[in-house]
Order: sequence, then C-alpha cells, then structure tokens
Amino acid sequence: MTKEKKSLKSVTMEEKGGAQVTRIMEELYQFEQALQRMTDTTMMLENVISELMQENNALRQEQERLLSQSQQGATMEEFKPQKSSQMMMDLYEQGFHICNEAYGKRMQAGDHCLFCEAMLERLTEGM
Repeated sequence: MTKEKKSLKSVTMEEKGGAQVTRIMEELYQFEQALQRMTDTTMMLENVISELMQENNALRQEQERLLSQSQQGATMEEFKPQKSSQMMMDLYEQGFHICNEAYGKRMQAGDHCLFCEAMLERLTEGM
C-alpha cells in the first residue's frame, strides 16, 4: 500500500472513530439527563412521603385525643338518650329517610328502608 492510501485509510478510521465517540458522548449526556430526572423525581417522592407520614402521625394523635375525649364523655352520659338520636327516630317515623342514600326524602306510606332501619338500630344500641 502506498503512503497516500495508508493516510487516507487512517483519516477514514479517525472519522469513524470520531463519529462513534460523538455518538457515545451524546448517549452518555442523555443518560445523565435521564438519571438527573430520576433523582429529582425520587427526591420529590421522598418529600411527599415525609409530608404524608407527618400528616398521618398528626392525624393519629388527633384521633387518639378525640377518642379519649369521646370515651370520657360517654361515661358521663352513658344511659342518657341523645337528643339527636331521638330526632332521627322521629324523622323516620314521620316518613322521611335518615340514611345516607336518600336523606331527607319522603317515603311512600308503608315503605321501609333497610338502610334507615340499620341506622336506627345503630342509634338505639348507642342509647
């Protein structure tokens, strides 16, 4: 091979090598960008989880406090019928729904609602 052909061949190989290096560098840059996005997303999720855990703990403490207050109040008025329970019973007897599904709607004469009756049963158990 002549000197000219060798140098032409080496230039072509350098161009191919340079193109490969450029492509590899571009892929590496894209990989770094994707990794940065994943890192940002992970940090954001960690912050959200931390906030949710704090909120959960605060809600659990509030629930315990309210449950404690509720139990103290229940012992004071243990056998005394609640006025609101009696009002619900009166409404049902007057022909109105007291259940979540149809609250306040009038029932047809003689109709019964299983949901309302279940609610009345729960209310009378609490009395």
